[in-house]
Amino acid sequence: MIRSYLTIAFRNLLKHKVFSAINLSGLAVGISCFVLISLWIADELSYDRFHKNGGNIYRIMVDLGLSATQIWQSTQGPLAPALAEEIPEIANITRVTYPQRILVQNGEVKFEERGYFVDSTFTEMFDFEFIAGDPEIALRELKNIVITTTLEEKYFPGQSALGQIITLRGREGKSGFTVTGVIKDPPTNSSLQFDFLINYLEYERTRPWMKHWGNYNLATYIQIDPRHTKSEVEEKIFDFIQTHKENSEKEELFLHSFKDSYLYSDFSGGREPTGRIQYVRMFSVIAVVILLIACINFMNLSTARSAKRAREVGIRKVSGAWRGFLIVQFIGESLFITILATVAGITLADLLLPVFNEITGKSITMPYTSGIFVSSLLAISVVTALIAGSYPAFYVSSFKPVQALSNRFQSKATMGGLRRVLVITQFTLAIVLIIFTVVIYQQIQFIQTKDLGINKDNVLQMPVYSSILDKQDVFDNLILDINGVSSLTYTNQNPIGIGNQTSDPTWPGKGEEQDFNFNVIQTDHQFVSTFDIQVVEGKNLPEEYNDKYNHFLVNEEAVRMMEVEDPIGMSLKFWDDNPGEIVGVVKDFHHQSLFSPIEPVIIKLNPTAAWQVMVRIDGHNTEATIAGIKTTFDQFEQEYPFEYQFVDDRFQRAYNSVTTVSKLANVFAFMAIFISCLGLFGLASFVTEQRTKETGIRKVMGATMSNLVLMFSKGFVILVLFSFLIAIPIAWFATDLWLSDFAYKISPGPMTFVVGGVLAIIIAVGTVSYQTIKAARANPIDSLRYE
Repeated sequence: MIRSYLTIAFRNLLKHKVFSAINLSGLAVGISCFVLISLWIADELSYDRFHKNGGNIYRIMVDLGLSATQIWQSTQGPLAPALAEEIPEIANITRVTYPQRILVQNGEVKFEERGYFVDSTFTEMFDFEFIAGDPEIALRELKNIVITTTLEEKYFPGQSALGQIITLRGREGKSGFTVTGVIKDPPTNSSLQFDFLINYLEYERTRPWMKHWGNYNLATYIQIDPRHTKSEVEEKIFDFIQTHKENSEKEELFLHSFKDSYLYSDFSGGREPTGRIQYVRMFSVIAVVILLIACINFMNLSTARSAKRAREVGIRKVSGAWRGFLIVQFIGESLFITILATVAGITLADLLLPVFNEITGKSITMPYTSGIFVSSLLAISVVTALIAGSYPAFYVSSFKPVQALSNRFQSKATMGGLRRVLVITQFTLAIVLIIFTVVIYQQIQFIQTKDLGINKDNVLQMPVYSSILDKQDVFDNLILDINGVSSLTYTNQNPIGIGNQTSDPTWPGKGEEQDFNFNVIQTDHQFVSTFDIQVVEGKNLPEEYNDKYNHFLVNEEAVRMMEVEDPIGMSLKFWDDNPGEIVGVVKDFHHQSLFSPIEPVIIKLNPTAAWQVMVRIDGHNTEATIAGIKTTFDQFEQEYPFEYQFVDDRFQRAYNSVTTVSKLANVFAFMAIFISCLGLFGLASFVTEQRTKETGIRKVMGATMSNLVLMFSKGFVILVLFSFLIAIPIAWFATDLWLSDFAYKISPGPMTFVVGGVLAIIIAVGTVSYQTIKAARANPIDSLRYE
């Protein structure tokens, strides 16, 4: 029996080649998109899931309790030892600095590498695989270092690095470290990426301010004893800072699961974080939508072709076939086609995977050997077959023998109504995706072209060291003499990505409720002119630096938050520093991404705190200008290699995820409309085939080609118009939800939605036109002879 069903299914595929090709192509493309998105989602969900104790590891978060909701992921240096001593429910604890770039050298081989200073417990808490060394003792001594296999091969090619001495040079000078462990490179799905690990106490030894409760500069992770719960620990630690630090009555601690750090990293809305999980949810919906559109194609074409199989059903029933057997037969045929489409879809996905990885910045491979992957594919095939083939199976098998053999069965109007509903559903979903991609494009264009209040273009950023700072005047003159260089400034922060905040500033008349954070830049007097920042009140920072008396610029938002009418000359003080005064107010500029509103900024004259130089170039002959800067740099600095980036690179990186979403949305919107048009093409073919004789009669009666094209096309155009009307509120809701993440965003106007509808109509008309024009141009004699 099964063999008979397969034979019939295969013959039907060959007999109706066009419809079979459309069904297979639509399902294959739909399954291919579904598989690619699923692999991307699986990769996103796999981050940090490989740690054995991951379920009990949490990151300590600080709710500052300020007038504006603000959650910090940074904690103080003394917090970890205090928690370890006072909270017995904590089984393990480690501090992790933010990534540090350090010059690593062995003989003539030297490069800047990226790593962390961590407590010795780090290698016990986290499961990074050791190739050599003992994870329990690898970081117990200050001068111990654990390196990755990549560093071992780079600095000790062909030999073991264990026990070898490697030289590190920081801003405090050179020092030798003993390699006490070699671990595999962190997997790509780890949010902790590093080349080396060094004992945190070595970091603290050269930075005594890290011992103060007022400095929030590192991450603290805890591992909870399995006998206790998260809520028990949170209850004990929530007011921990208040008992150890003065003037911290509002600060509270809470825990955030380490496993969720990658997907739930945005705390701008409070303690319930969001982040990349929103994109995971969004593309989960898109994957289902595309597969559903492909299934609708199958249903539409199968029901459209049902009349061709009515006589077969009648003969089978007269011969004694039960309806259940017929249902199994038709679903079996659907499963057969779906399996073929799945094989084709997987092949297509594999071919597209390199391009997909390039778009997403991932290294996903097709997991053919994974049992979960194979079983998932089988499940997708079965579910797709049931969704796509169930209605046609139940409908065709319901024909009564007499009606089927006499071609008198359920009215065409009823089935036409079902097909219209399915086509409307298809194009509604496709139009929503089109409008969504248009809105994403407009928002990205808005981001790229918005006036930030600061000139970020053509500014080169590079670190400088004591060899340069000790001869700064000579270095500056040589750099400014280079053709293409217009100005330079020394600073400790990238002005469009400030990473230094404090709530410490005080000024005359400050109220208790005015407890908020200032972003702080420490720089020189050339900062304002180098970045074309506008001074709207007062004057620029003075040229001469006075280490006994400070001078500040503040932005307009700072003045608003401080609630002062005339800030010029007003005293300002923070960090237990020398007194100082505000000398000017600068126009607000965007110092973070457009996801966040502009916050208060203090620009402090303190070139001694600067560790990088920003060089503005004219951009006319960039390569030659950079080559000249490198030559000058190398004259002063022989230890560190010349490395640079452009200031606006930081700006672009902030929108990497948005850009990726835009590219993926474009691709999958195209796929959705392509699959929908495949179905429309098939239906148009069916309709013109059914009305072949009518076409011949109308041509004999004098109908023109335009009359016939309009006759065939208007029904489909009306369906697309209905789809457009239904899609508008859905698209508005989806785009409004996505745009809510941005503090500065577009307001999509009516034309945005019209563009989506017009595109869909043009594509639909173009798809249908081929078949309708073909039918209209046919010889009437051939049409009237048609059977």
